[in-house]
Amino acid sequence: MLAQSGIPWHMANALSRYCGVVTHFGPLRPWVAQPLRIASRISHRLSRRLRFIDTNSEQLSRAYGHLLAPRVASSAIDWLFAPYSSAEVAHLETDVPIVYYSDATFRIMCDYYPGFAGLSRSARQAGDALEQRAIARATTACFASNWAAESAIRHYGASPDKVSVVPMSANLVDPPRCDSLRFEREHDRLRLLFVGVDWERKGGPIAHEAMLALRRTGIDATLAIVGCEPPARFRTAGVSVHGFLSKSNPVQSAALTALFRDADFLIVPTRAEAYGCVFVEAAAFALPSVATNTGGVASAMASGTTGILLSPEAHGDEYAAAIADVWTDATRYHALRVAARRGFDEELSWEAWSRRLNQLTAGLSARA
Repeated sequence: MLAQSGIPWHMANALSRYCGVVTHFGPLRPWVAQPLRIASRISHRLSRRLRFIDTNSEQLSRAYGHLLAPRVASSAIDWLFAPYSSAEVAHLETDVPIVYYSDATFRIMCDYYPGFAGLSRSARQAGDALEQRAIARATTACFASNWAAESAIRHYGASPDKVSVVPMSANLVDPPRCDSLRFEREHDRLRLLFVGVDWERKGGPIAHEAMLALRRTGIDATLAIVGCEPPARFRTAGVSVHGFLSKSNPVQSAALTALFRDADFLIVPTRAEAYGCVFVEAAAFALPSVATNTGGVASAMASGTTGILLSPEAHGDEYAAAIADVWTDATRYHALRVAARRGFDEELSWEAWSRRLNQLTAGLSARA
């Protein structure tokens, strides 16, 4: 497996628990990586329209393939799992089946995420070529969402037979036990939780607007902000700012867990989202999500049954109306919390993710 930290680490852990023995082939550090990174930064500073992404360099991809091939050849593995590794596998020469996994394709990220805006024609061509080759090299191409899977077929000509949707789980080591969670509305105060490092891209201003709209209707709404420091104008009555809380820090992790447990809705009106593991994390806490129907969000919310999806054009008052409609109906609110946790257990846990991968990789082996 080619794994890094964060979600790829959780993937490696899940594979070792539910799929079999995992051999790691990273990190890969070709000498050419640093010069390309420097060149990319210089290009970006000189002209945004002429920038390129160093990780999409064919030169880097060939270097990865050169380093990886002998390691794979000397290992008795049945298949190679390559999460977010288009550059690593695009030029890898091997008979070992490759299971490629990603939450997006290069094409749908262009001009969607800020980091993929303003690319030159050559940068787009390089990124497309690498993605095309990686998907073609893969025996099985798995994606976290329907949005990404459809792009692999539509933009890169992948056969529908080799493309599958396998939703990711949450960045949680130990999800809370179901019997430790609450499913009823227990108070009148409506506690909204916003989690996002990028205040603007994650739709922070809309979340704040929604809280204000709820308060204007007489609902005692509050908004807890985690992951970022919003501008001063958003620090109004009812707002609490908790900054970035690291899960690797026991005290901060406990504080984050408490916020998820105490909240009544997760609200993230994201402007751009490849997937959204935070919505899966909320479901683990039986917490309904209110979010934008954009990118791969619908797949992270069990097709919308674990929360409320609104159009990208929706404003704060529309979010407030959707939340109030559920909040004032205790039966419906209870049902949404139950569905959120059920969706996590049945579709969005790491065990469910591993079970789906096991089905897709049954029989794969270079030694067959």
